[in-house]
Amino acid sequence: MIRRDFRVYVLSLPRCFSSATTGVLEKLGVNVIHTSEEPQRRKQMQEKHKKKLGEYVPNEHFYEITTNQFKNWQRVVNTPYSGCKVILPNGVSGMIWGMIRSKPSRVIIMNRNPEEIRQSQQAFYKGDEFNTPEQAEMKRAYFRTCMAQAKVACERELDIEYMVLDSRDLITNPGPTIEDIARFIDAPNSIDEAVESIDPTKYRFKIEDLVMDI
Repeated sequence: MIRRDFRVYVLSLPRCFSSATTGVLEKLGVNVIHTSEEPQRRKQMQEKHKKKLGEYVPNEHFYEITTNQFKNWQRVVNTPYSGCKVILPNGVSGMIWGMIRSKPSRVIIMNRNPEEIRQSQQAFYKGDEFNTPEQAEMKRAYFRTCMAQAKVACERELDIEYMVLDSRDLITNPGPTIEDIARFIDAPNSIDEAVESIDPTKYRFKIEDLVMDI
């Protein structure tokens, strides 16, 4: 009999498909804890993004703990086989990291090409803001550092197992990738529903299509 007495976390920079990955965990059987999926909150977020992005819906779900953070983090810590999404760099310091490392955990670190992250974040948060090549490289360096710090932090903890998940693999090759995730978290559910939840049209800002340093 498999004992699932650990917690599962997705550590990610914004715009790295962490919501899609967290949704996969939920469909695989993890008790994902969040507050951004409450109907009124969901409606407010969608209206906000519609004003900014038109008909393009970036995420059907966000799976974020946006209210009563301490209370909801305590729910995660005290509920075996629960989990949540954690946005970097906050996830590897302070109260949140203390809670992650307080109980056995399995962590999925999201990896994405730094230029894809930069341009996706720029489009989502900053609109038509222009970056010089130097500014663009500073942002790429920051993203690389955040992802590396998450890996180093997990390596130092005896009670944390981790895997690095490439965003591209999840979106372009979901079947085998989700099989790997299911094995990593000892998932009780079939992968079928999780695979069906992946929408490849959400993968915008592919590195091969980008003009660098804009």
